[in-house]
Amino acid sequence: MLKHIVDFIKKLPVYYRVVLMFLLVIMPIYIILTIINIVGSRIIYNEIGNAMTYKVDFFASSLIKEIDKIINLQHQYSLDRDFQYLGVLFQSMDNVQRGQAAIQVSEKLNFLNLSSYLIVNCGIYKCNDAWTMCSNYNIDNRNIGDIIDAYLESDNSGSVFYCQDRLFIFSPYPRPFNLSGQKPAYVLYTELSIPLLTQELSELGGRERTGAMLIDDGGKWRIGNSFDITEQDFLRLSTKADETGGTIFDKITQDGMTYWVSVSSFPFLKLTLISYMPENDIIRPLKMFNLIFLVFILITIPIILLFALSLNSVIHRPMSELVKAFKMVEEENYDIHFDKEIHGEFGYLFNSFEKMALQIKTTIQQVYLYRISTQRAELKQLQSQINPHFLYNSFYHIYRMCRSKNYDRLEVFAQKLGGYYQYITRSEVDEVPFKREVEIARNYIDIQSIRFKDRIEVYMGEVPEGAGDIMVPKLILQPVIENVYEHGMDNVLYGGLINISFTFDNHELNVYVEDNGEGMNDTELEALQRKLESDEIEVGRGTGIINVQHRLKIRFGDRSGLKVSRSNLGGLKVHMRIVVGEE
Repeated sequence: MLKHIVDFIKKLPVYYRVVLMFLLVIMPIYIILTIINIVGSRIIYNEIGNAMTYKVDFFASSLIKEIDKIINLQHQYSLDRDFQYLGVLFQSMDNVQRGQAAIQVSEKLNFLNLSSYLIVNCGIYKCNDAWTMCSNYNIDNRNIGDIIDAYLESDNSGSVFYCQDRLFIFSPYPRPFNLSGQKPAYVLYTELSIPLLTQELSELGGRERTGAMLIDDGGKWRIGNSFDITEQDFLRLSTKADETGGTIFDKITQDGMTYWVSVSSFPFLKLTLISYMPENDIIRPLKMFNLIFLVFILITIPIILLFALSLNSVIHRPMSELVKAFKMVEEENYDIHFDKEIHGEFGYLFNSFEKMALQIKTTIQQVYLYRISTQRAELKQLQSQINPHFLYNSFYHIYRMCRSKNYDRLEVFAQKLGGYYQYITRSEVDEVPFKREVEIARNYIDIQSIRFKDRIEVYMGEVPEGAGDIMVPKLILQPVIENVYEHGMDNVLYGGLINISFTFDNHELNVYVEDNGEGMNDTELEALQRKLESDEIEVGRGTGIINVQHRLKIRFGDRSGLKVSRSNLGGLKVHMRIVVGEE
């Protein structure tokens, strides 16, 4: 998989590879920053949660110690001799003893009142006589008896008792007092300051929309900031706090708003302390950091785009121009001109490329001219091989007709032969229209008809429309026909047949020369075809159709040339193919 990715990247253009490498470099930075942001947010979340837990735990520990101190001191006073005298032996004491006991109890109540900042009042209540003595008479104690009766009628399972919007700690004497179904002799009580507790619970929250509250385990009363927690959430949190035996941290949802809560349970007090804070207040600063991070990303995106555009101007556009120039060279277009405003390394490269293209163009022109000169010289040399060969045969025919004193035929033969040599000697051009080449071939056939008399019949078709003006090398058709006479019809006494036909289609001229002679067997035919397919040119030695084959390939390209095969007439079939426009 990795290899395929690497191969895919290697196939990309340089511009895209540079942009991709830049993104591969900058993406880890984005990833690291994102991870730092996420991890940092989680750390802050945890720290805030730990801070809430620590504050609640510290407040709970301080509150427990304070209440435990009050309970212990109050319990000691409930067993104190002065309180017992005043609460139990009051009727048997004289006035002096009553006065002394009252003074001692008053001093101790004042001491108990001053022992804790939470105490707003403390006192002793004699149940049978329904009288009370307290440390703070500014507090309305008229309902203290009703409150104590309510306490005595309750299950007395908690250390604190809430009644009539007041919070008390009671120590009845004797304890347990209800074994005989009677009321205790007296009850020592301490009233805690609810406003002070409410203030401290508010300070525990520390900010707007945050706070804390004390709730009894039954959920009947609460002290502190108003927070509508459902009974289900309260039971879940208090149970979880009881199970852990410490302060817990959790989340709850109320009215579509999520709150972070820290909960601490006081089993012996039958109380639960809950501190809460809206999650939005916590994450608002973090949202600001996230917004800053988002702004950073949004700012860097245009920077990346500008960088990509600058790369396009600095690298991609010059590279595209250079690739375009290479394609022009591939198409043999060497007239290349680059933008002169590009400087630096690409400017140097462009200037060098222009010089190279110009030098290549000059070199190609020189090579082309040299090749043309060489081909023309070679064509001249090959043509010079044909003319003597036909001349030898012509003089031999004249010799034979002179010997036979056939002067009429000799006159016609000489006229035809003169016209033929006039064609090859007076024209200084190397190429002629194909129709002119056909005329010379007809002239040659007339000459051969004089030689062979009625032994051979020749049928030649008409030149197709559009093919007559094709420029071809001189004497490409006559040697092929001559080859038929010399090798295919040499031993024919009668019934000889030569058929010459033409086709021209899609820039391709085809000439077919067929005979019914027996001058070449299959082995010789295959050997001749191999010679035609050979790329070797033995200048000065090739004659006949081998000579024509080389000249056609030089002039028209490798797709042009001659092929030999067995004719449907029984003899040799020569196929001349000329592909126009491929040279």
